[in-house]
Amino acid sequence: MPATAENAVLMRSRSLPRRDDYFYFGMSFVVVAVICYGFGQTVDSNLLHATPRRPFLLYVHALTFSAWIFFYVIQSALVRVHKVPLHRTLGYFGAALGFSVFVLGIWIAIVMGRFHGARAFGPVLFLSFSDTTAFAVLFALGIWFRRKPEFHRRFLFLATCVLTSAGFGRFPIQWFADHWFYLGVDCLILTGALHDIFLQGRVHPVYRIALPSLVALQLVGAYVAFTPDPTWIRIAYRMLS
Repeated sequence: MPATAENAVLMRSRSLPRRDDYFYFGMSFVVVAVICYGFGQTVDSNLLHATPRRPFLLYVHALTFSAWIFFYVIQSALVRVHKVPLHRTLGYFGAALGFSVFVLGIWIAIVMGRFHGARAFGPVLFLSFSDTTAFAVLFALGIWFRRKPEFHRRFLFLATCVLTSAGFGRFPIQWFADHWFYLGVDCLILTGALHDIFLQGRVHPVYRIALPSLVALQLVGAYVAFTPDPTWIRIAYRMLS
């Protein structure tokens, strides 16, 4: 007998998580590609063979940052192959790793500001603070909603997308002139919203709230960093000196 409309809706809803698994697993590799390509432009001259040698904390930060990106791939893969119990167990390590990314992100911004000089690095400091704070908020929400997969996966996807600003910002100038590298970040997030529309016919509330908020923060950050705002320069100078 043909399935009723109610049964058809039920069958479709059960298929959504599996399709979501494919999407977030695939997007984890897009994130890796962005990070590898972006940092591949500068890692040799600015880190591995930098002159003068960079502070040791920068190497720790780079390892922790990379660990989070690859951890996100692993966690997405575990969900994709239905190893959810292992995914949850590793989540405790992920919580500690994500917290480390936040702490080191703030710390290294100050350390590198002092290394390069307060006046030279001051405008960039605000971008580092805003991106790291955005990651921390989205990451914390992902942990808070860990028992609600529809929210959990989107918040952690958003948090990881925010980190790609560091990769997009290192793309060749013909890709993103000036501060327009944030468009790359927003396009990744917009892909998630479009995926929701294609799959469910609507955008999930996480995207409806988070994306406009992130764009507003990016605009403020770009204004402060690239104007540059004299008030912020004075604040940054006091922080770094």
